[in-house]
Amino acid sequence: MQGGYDSPLALSRGTLATDWERFRRYANLIRSITYRYNFYSTIRTLGQTRNLFPNLQSLRIIDHTARSLYGGSAPADPPLIQEYVPFMQPSVTHFIVESLDWNKAGMEWANTISRMSHLVCLEIKGGWVDEDFVVLAARNLPCLETLVLPFLAATSVVIEGLSNHQYLKEIKSNSEPQLRERFTGLPTFEPRLNEGAFPALHTLACAAWSRDFPHFLAHKFFPSNLRGVYLETLDLTTASSVESILLVLAKTCPDIEKITLTDEDYNPWTSGACAGLSLDPLRPLFSCTKITSLHIRHRTCLALTHEEVGELARALPHIEHLILNEEPRHRGYQFESHSLTLDILPIFADSCRHLQSLGVYIDANAPYSTDLFEVQPFYKLQNIYMGKSTMDYTSIEPIALFFAQILPPMCKIHPQSDTISQTNYWLSINRLLPVLVKMKEIGVRIGKRLQ
Repeated sequence: MQGGYDSPLALSRGTLATDWERFRRYANLIRSITYRYNFYSTIRTLGQTRNLFPNLQSLRIIDHTARSLYGGSAPADPPLIQEYVPFMQPSVTHFIVESLDWNKAGMEWANTISRMSHLVCLEIKGGWVDEDFVVLAARNLPCLETLVLPFLAATSVVIEGLSNHQYLKEIKSNSEPQLRERFTGLPTFEPRLNEGAFPALHTLACAAWSRDFPHFLAHKFFPSNLRGVYLETLDLTTASSVESILLVLAKTCPDIEKITLTDEDYNPWTSGACAGLSLDPLRPLFSCTKITSLHIRHRTCLALTHEEVGELARALPHIEHLILNEEPRHRGYQFESHSLTLDILPIFADSCRHLQSLGVYIDANAPYSTDLFEVQPFYKLQNIYMGKSTMDYTSIEPIALFFAQILPPMCKIHPQSDTISQTNYWLSINRLLPVLVKMKEIGVRIGKRLQ
């Protein structure tokens, strides 16, 4: 066996039961394990060995045997749930499970997970997940505090089923749509809440049609002390629907800190794209003075002017993470119609001094009017997400110069373009920035010496 810290192991031969017995002396050092379904040939000799990893705290299982559900191919002999049991120790507090075939084995998994009786965090990744599995799994985990679900998984059945969990603090969402062709609809969102629902909850995710959100947020037993919400839908197409949701949210949860609003068009090839969101539907949030995180993901780019960007930035003085739909998804929308340019970045740098993450969709090719010698750089920014922002090869150098002046030295640029060329342009800027920043530092030092 060869390998090292945080690196994969290479086995010179197949494992035997005696190998696991000899390994027992080191087993108490293991704190985290990532297990893939195709590792079974290696661990099947584990046999009846009990509690091999007594101090295991984090377990991640990656099982892609369900790929055949989505048009892929599954292994000829996929592993059984029992093959993961030796890793499911009572000491495990954080469990991540990815891409399982819940349709066939969900209930069996829900009962097996209960072996990890002290589990605090359960994170489910992948596409569709069975509602009954989520509810039963949570009920079998009395110590559960954090539940992370796939996109659109926090349905009415799930919310109602979890509402009486005594220690559940967070119901979160990955909020990044996967396998979008499977999302063809949502059930009516009418969870029945009793008085005292969600006694410990401070973060809630829910998936519903946009018309159902205002009624749910105004429910007399809705947990009004929430600090974070994930609202996910398939039909947030009008400004009025956005405004009605945010009006009720601001009234019900005035101390809200984190908001994620995700609209996913399950048929992005439909014609007649909706208009981009303006600032007016977002104004109800201005009364929520404690917001530190705002993520807006909509099918079309935001229809904001530079003046409205300034108004939004000034209304969010404590914002730390601001993602303004950097990846509009609707293929029928004319992305070129937006008017935002690089000039909006100094606006955020001036007004949002605590900003650590920023996502914007702009026309980076448009000439900027900012005086680079007078620009105020970001103070704490660590990541800037440019998404599908447009740029040409000829714009690489001027954009790199702009970023060298306004971004902190360790800030990372993240592109997400549909075309390889666009992505490569942004990656070229990432490569240029360290050189330009170093030249800037040298220039500053020379200037100080000449004074």
